[in-house]
Amino acid sequence: MNLFSGIFIICALVTEASTLKSFSCKTPTGNCTQQEACDPAQNLNCRTTLATWSLSSDVLVMNGCGNCTGNVSFNGGTLSAATTERCCQSDLCNNQTITEETNTTLNGLECYTCPALLSNTCENPNEMVKCVGVQTRCLHFSVMYQAQDIVINGCASESTCKNSGMLKLYGVQPKQDPYCCKVSGCNLRRSEDSTTTPANTVTGKNDSPAVRSFLALPLVALILSVLSRVLT
Repeated sequence: MNLFSGIFIICALVTEASTLKSFSCKTPTGNCTQQEACDPAQNLNCRTTLATWSLSSDVLVMNGCGNCTGNVSFNGGTLSAATTERCCQSDLCNNQTITEETNTTLNGLECYTCPALLSNTCENPNEMVKCVGVQTRCLHFSVMYQAQDIVINGCASESTCKNSGMLKLYGVQPKQDPYCCKVSGCNLRRSEDSTTTPANTVTGKNDSPAVRSFLALPLVALILSVLSRVLT
């Protein structure tokens, strides 16, 4: 009995020693003294995130355990958002000063943006915004903001498309997965039920109708070839 008790105590001490500790706060300054223990089973990091939002002059700094997702960058002309992230893997390492990272170098991509700041339809957009830095995707996104249904169009980083949940930091609730694509002007979508999928589309799933149709093309070609031989 004593042997099993000793083994249990040793395991408990090892688990406690291997549990990563992180600062855990949401403040405008980044000054943080509260702490939390990261779940070892999730292989989390100590993370610091700086969030900025064009609809507010406030800056939010968040410290805590989390998965690293990369910097988020979005520009819709009259609406923009960005996060800068720092990750580390030692106890209480996320107390460093963090500043916004910006890259204003044009990358050649241009995307449609909504003419109104908070439009619920974004019908017939005719203005485009020039993308910079890591904004390598054109985005079309239906979300909820302050109890309103709105549509967001513009330039976005790939991390924005893959981690759209980060927009919740700004009070934005995604209604569906974002529509992201890689070609200038490819985010011109006139309705949410559009079945047209532009070239170089980036989505979170690989079973879209366009992909299934593409995969079916070799089978169709084979059937036509067999029929041609039979008929001749």
